[in-house]
Amino acid sequence: MSRVPFSLIVTLGLVAMLTPFAIDMYLPSLPRIARDLGVAPGAVQGTVSAYVAGFAIGQLFLGPLADSVGRKPVLLWGTLVFALLGPLCALTSDIKMLQLLRVAQGCAGAAAAVVIYALLRDLVEDRNQLAKLFSTITLVVTLAPLLAPMLGGWLLSLGNWHLIFWVLGAVGLLACLLVKIKIPETLTEKSPLQVGKVFHNYRRLLKDPAIVGLVCCSGLSFSGLMAFLTAGSFVYIQVYGVKDTHFGYYFGLNVLSLMLLTFINGRLVTRWGAERLLMLALAVQGVAACCAVLTVLLHWPFAVLVASVMTYVGCLSMVGSNVMALVLEQVPKMAGTASSLAGCTRFGVGAIAGWTVAAITGHDAVVMTAAMLICAVLALVFIRFVYHPHRRHQTLTAQE
Repeated sequence: MSRVPFSLIVTLGLVAMLTPFAIDMYLPSLPRIARDLGVAPGAVQGTVSAYVAGFAIGQLFLGPLADSVGRKPVLLWGTLVFALLGPLCALTSDIKMLQLLRVAQGCAGAAAAVVIYALLRDLVEDRNQLAKLFSTITLVVTLAPLLAPMLGGWLLSLGNWHLIFWVLGAVGLLACLLVKIKIPETLTEKSPLQVGKVFHNYRRLLKDPAIVGLVCCSGLSFSGLMAFLTAGSFVYIQVYGVKDTHFGYYFGLNVLSLMLLTFINGRLVTRWGAERLLMLALAVQGVAACCAVLTVLLHWPFAVLVASVMTYVGCLSMVGSNVMALVLEQVPKMAGTASSLAGCTRFGVGAIAGWTVAAITGHDAVVMTAAMLICAVLALVFIRFVYHPHRRHQTLTAQE
């Protein structure tokens, strides 16, 4: 099948909103959670990285499982567990328990990431068309980070941070219902899950320098966002004096940039190609991160920092969509496993970056922007010196 119904694309995009909601909706509440629980800012910031770490770990296991038992069962149970963990997060008053619950919620939320990419790969073979579909999905998904921080700020004005997690549970139940009703099973050849074969497939992928270069590039690019997600609310609120209820509006500017560049990527990718647009996006991210560092060091206006972050975040979809299209083109029979590896690398490296920023100092603008610049430069290094010298145009096939 080469034509994907638009209704299915929208449904997949709505289900994929779970993780943006899980991360972005409670960002305005981080300083308040730290005060209420009597802990340091870094401990609360660690709950963001905890979710991302769980999201990375979950993809390692759920991707191969989706290749074995099917796409829909994995997605259905994952969204259900995600929904149930929302109220548990709301009821806890211990920071360590909150971190553990966030890890578990991230593992469950990973089902949407690996299944959606693999499901679309079941339906579409052409890499540029696939990249265009991924951009369309991302365009729908970006409604979540646009709305989530604003919704979080509004919920804070109504009550407290606990209410945010109750609403997150309700969003998870709605996603579960959509999966049950709207999403079909697309895996035509199911095989028993063999742990040995799973590790063998991961080894095959990791032996291909082109794939390693792509997934590491994506992970490092995303890590720049994690540096902002970890420290951004503290920098904007405590350093630049933005009200916590207004942080969502500044965050929304990033999402508008992401939506615009996602739309542009979807329109250009069939003409320019996924590889060329990937290089362009990485170069723009590097320039944006450099501007952010200079803004902080030279005390340029706050608006320049906001614009720099907007530009960096806006390019994330161009990087992620094109990387996934290039990776999955090479491994059509291991789409779920390849999605898992790419997702695990992306969010695993991102979690490490977030924890590092939080450990150094979670409210320092220099640390945040320097981390963004380092991530952007390393992403360019991997794509230029690891992927490019070893890129291949034939596909790999998994052994029977």
